[in-house]
Amino acid sequence: MTKSDKKTVTEAVDHDTYTVTVKPLTFKLDGEKDFTLTVDKAKIATATDGLKDFLYNGSETSYVNDAVAYTGEDVATPAVQYPVLNADGTVKKEDGKVVYAELASDMYNVVSIKNSDGKAVKAAKDAGTYTVKIALTDKASKNYELKDAEFTFMVQKYKPFLDVEPPAWYASPLETAKMNNYVNGVGNTGLFSPNADITRADAVCVLFNMAGGKLNADGEFGFTEDTGYVTGFSDVDGHAYFAKALAWAKAAGVANGSNGQFRPYDKITREEFASLLANFAKVKGDYVAVDADAVLGSATDYTAWAKANGIMGNNGSAIDGTGNITRAQVAAMAVNYQPEKL
Repeated sequence: MTKSDKKTVTEAVDHDTYTVTVKPLTFKLDGEKDFTLTVDKAKIATATDGLKDFLYNGSETSYVNDAVAYTGEDVATPAVQYPVLNADGTVKKEDGKVVYAELASDMYNVVSIKNSDGKAVKAAKDAGTYTVKIALTDKASKNYELKDAEFTFMVQKYKPFLDVEPPAWYASPLETAKMNNYVNGVGNTGLFSPNADITRADAVCVLFNMAGGKLNADGEFGFTEDTGYVTGFSDVDGHAYFAKALAWAKAAGVANGSNGQFRPYDKITREEFASLLANFAKVKGDYVAVDADAVLGSATDYTAWAKANGIMGNNGSAIDGTGNITRAQVAAMAVNYQPEKL
């Protein structure tokens, strides 16, 4: 087999036109027969739709609704992504969504970055829309072809939830909690309901998210199709949205319940959440008991621990350990204890 430049090769890989010579071994031909084979360039169409549903986490660049969170620093140019094709050339989809792949960074160079005024900039920083132009490297261009060489992305102030405004005391910790994936909104509404009381089940979900799948549970933590997750609590459906989190919490010793029940839909008090958080700290191996009387005069050991470690009561007001804790307060305590995700 020979390439267009007459060089002999054993396989057709790179873009080119090949001449294949067939020589009979176990059959007869009237002389040698040749045919040509052309390997076309693969066409790559860049896209930004694949940037959705990710969050900026402060250490690596990722995105929300095609927008990068403003940090005050230069923003890394988003990775070039393109839609994956099926064998028949149609765009691949999973659950109705287009599947995207990331173009290897050594296959292209960033030619230019322009802001919304059309001016060339060295890097995206200020809020606004940026247009990125790329070009394939010489090596990549041998076998690939760009259908479009530009894509746009936005830099905008990150707002975790529609009902959380910056003036609120909880805006900053909620932003961190959302970035760290400790908390989620209310369904698909984009809201958080920060001042609403939180249930015991949702509080455990926050702790499970804080564990990030990196803290192992020593106890029973199984799952079956029939019964769902094994939580160890008689009043919990193993298929409930919080069942996996609660199964982990029970197995790890974070949640214990009472009389074999957990009461997942009950509200949780401040001192009860402090207790769960203290148990979580024990799982991590960084819990150190404090003198409750010395810290607060009178309080549960875990509430005093939370106060002594700056996890709760930082605004100088009364702890009110027996009062229900709000969703915003849980997020704040989670961030105060573990400001960076595992």
